[in-house]
Amino acid sequence: MTQQAAVRGRQWPKGTSGNPLGGSVVSKRIIELFESMRADFNDLTAIETELLLQAARLMWRAERVKDGDTAVRLTNSASRLLTNLRNGRRQREPATPTLQDYVRSRREAAKAKAELA
Repeated sequence: MTQQAAVRGRQWPKGTSGNPLGGSVVSKRIIELFESMRADFNDLTAIETELLLQAARLMWRAERVKDGDTAVRLTNSASRLLTNLRNGRRQREPATPTLQDYVRSRREAAKAKAELA
């Protein structure tokens, strides 16, 4: 039996981790990218969080790929996700005043009318 044949299969003894440090460098970098982009957004819904995480994954892959065309495609995909996320948040913001704003404006109008009388 050759040495290569002995290595085939499980390389680590049963019960021993192949990653002694435990964490993943990949996930740390993706989380780092996610957190840096998350600072641009205030309150994210669950779907918006997943979109932002997907953009971070795409950007991480773009950093690692050796082919320039693939890197550009991945970066463009991440950019489109971020643009859609920003545009969706703008549409979600209320264009009409809130109830508190309405009540406040009515009180101010009543005070101004009382001062004139």
